[in-house]
Amino acid sequence: MSKQDFLLEVGVEEMPARYVSELTSQLEQNTQKWFEKYRISFEQVTVFSTPRRLAVLVSGVADRQADLHEEVKGPPARIAKTPEGEWSKAAEGFARKNRVSVDQLELRELKGESYLFADVHQPGGETLGIMSSAFHEALQAFQPPKTMRWDKYRFVRPVRWLVALFGTCIVPISWAGVTAGNFTRGHRFLGEEVEISESASYEDILRGQYVIANAEERKQAIIQQIHYLEEENNWIIPIHEELLEEVTNLVEYPTALSGTFDEAFLQVPDPVLIITMREHQRYFPVQDLEGKLLPFFITIRNGDHQHLALVAKGNEKVLSARLADARFFYEEDLKTDLSAFQAKLEQIVFFEGLGTMADRVRRIQCIAQQIGRLLQLDEKMLQDLDRAASLCKFDLATQMVGELPELEGFMGKVYAQAAGETPEVAIVIDDHHKPRFAGDEMPDTLLGTILSVADKMDTLCATFGIGIQPTGSQDPYGLRRRATGLIQLFLSEHLRGVEMVEVIQIVEQTLRLHDLVKQSPEQFSAELYPFLIHRFRNILQDANLRYDVVEAIAESGFSRPALAVERAHVLQAKLDREEFKLEVEGFTRVANLAAKADDTPVRPDLFVETSEKQLAKSLELANEAYRSAFESENALGMYDAIAGLTPEIHHFFDHVMVMVEEEQIRKNRLALLREITNTTRTFAAFEQIIFPS
Repeated sequence: MSKQDFLLEVGVEEMPARYVSELTSQLEQNTQKWFEKYRISFEQVTVFSTPRRLAVLVSGVADRQADLHEEVKGPPARIAKTPEGEWSKAAEGFARKNRVSVDQLELRELKGESYLFADVHQPGGETLGIMSSAFHEALQAFQPPKTMRWDKYRFVRPVRWLVALFGTCIVPISWAGVTAGNFTRGHRFLGEEVEISESASYEDILRGQYVIANAEERKQAIIQQIHYLEEENNWIIPIHEELLEEVTNLVEYPTALSGTFDEAFLQVPDPVLIITMREHQRYFPVQDLEGKLLPFFITIRNGDHQHLALVAKGNEKVLSARLADARFFYEEDLKTDLSAFQAKLEQIVFFEGLGTMADRVRRIQCIAQQIGRLLQLDEKMLQDLDRAASLCKFDLATQMVGELPELEGFMGKVYAQAAGETPEVAIVIDDHHKPRFAGDEMPDTLLGTILSVADKMDTLCATFGIGIQPTGSQDPYGLRRRATGLIQLFLSEHLRGVEMVEVIQIVEQTLRLHDLVKQSPEQFSAELYPFLIHRFRNILQDANLRYDVVEAIAESGFSRPALAVERAHVLQAKLDREEFKLEVEGFTRVANLAAKADDTPVRPDLFVETSEKQLAKSLELANEAYRSAFESENALGMYDAIAGLTPEIHHFFDHVMVMVEEEQIRKNRLALLREITNTTRTFAAFEQIIFPS
């Protein structure tokens, strides 16, 4: 069986850069699945992408699909045979479906019942023919984030050409109104239409047409050119990863060049200039060796090195206008009193049914104050917290944040400082936005942490309270991100001993006072807590904890997330200890029987056997040690306290019959086991721990 390479290229109008990587990944996965479905062996799949093309090169493709040898199970014998012993219509249909004659059908025993079986032998077809008739399935499997319509077709952008080659043979695949050939298109301005004679020459042919088809190669070329400019000019050029990814997907033939802007713009805060360059123009800022921003920028041209001075001048002109706008917004905002911005929040709707941003600020103030008192802050800190809370959203009404939302928080701090607010208050205004995303830096201050919790908790509880929550892959309000950030805040030292459930109750009560929760307390809890627990599971899994350990901790509760993470690490560390298995078996056996207990209280006067008396006494001592370890946030001490019960538990089961006929004795013993489980389950749901057999 010979092997050849298969090439497919989808040529389109320029795609948005943010979609290119995702669609490239889909093409790779769809192609692999297609080859596996049709039993065609291959060696390697390589993908290519530019703003105008998505391509895949499959090397070492067999010229025939593998023969099919399969034992297919059909209906049971009672359906396959008629009362007269003939094959039934069901059996005949089964034979037709699998392309065998009824004479080839057999009855075989499977798990005590007789079933119809067919041994299917289907010779493999030629790969070229199968591709011609069926590879369009891989293209139809695309799921673009957004599509546009042209004629009667839909894709991320209109499809203009297709290339499909199996070795040197054209594969006439038809999709989106185009039939594949062997002509591709080079760079829109520097290249031309060119023929591809064989699949393996794809990259080299495009390179000759000023197209670097390999996205990683383009990225490395950009990085190398930026480093060259750094060395040549004694600059530091910070490479923002998201911007690098975006410009890689914006160009087909990258050339880095530098430009300059008026030094007078440096009077504007650096982040304003950096965000303006990065978000509006896709430029990289330039710093000196001490990290000070310089009046230069780096841009990536989609073309060669000709006329770079002219290109730089055009970019400088555009950037100058952008920076002039930013400076205007900055200077105008400085002329406005903070109270005027606060008043404008009365006109900005937070969320339909949840009032204005001003209403939300007042809720955040109330929540933050209650958390502050919970943490026993002194009056000075409570005053600073209240002032910061009252100002935490005012910058939403500024012109600068209206133009550049990424500066929310930072501009609040800058304008508050300029207005004479204390450093403690100004810092918290910016601090409370952290963490903005998973892995982001945490608030530096205790007050920033409290205000961040109040902010995120208000959004989360308020939206859940009116029945708004993420569904499937849809999360338009970023609630998953907020919930993850919320748990990360409770993992910090600032909130280590604070009960998360207690804070949720504070927020829920505040929202109910404003009639903003439409659900019953039971429904509210039933929807919010599982959502938070799922986010907590993700955090535990990211800590490289075993799956059953994650489940054991998640099911036991995480009201103190930092302590819950430590409990998980205690369990993980004990997995290989022989005695741990005995401890888990004991706790699990207790929990299984405790499930049969009602709410009958434990009565020591009903203890009959010495073993149950000893177990009750041990539980009393264990609870005392457990509470002490819990208050001191000592996860290992908590475990040791309950682990000390294990000998008495096993002794109890060896000498005591729990399910005796006498009702009072039985209920009392079940109640004792229930009390043990109530303690052990606050550490972990031990029945989730799995031991290899």
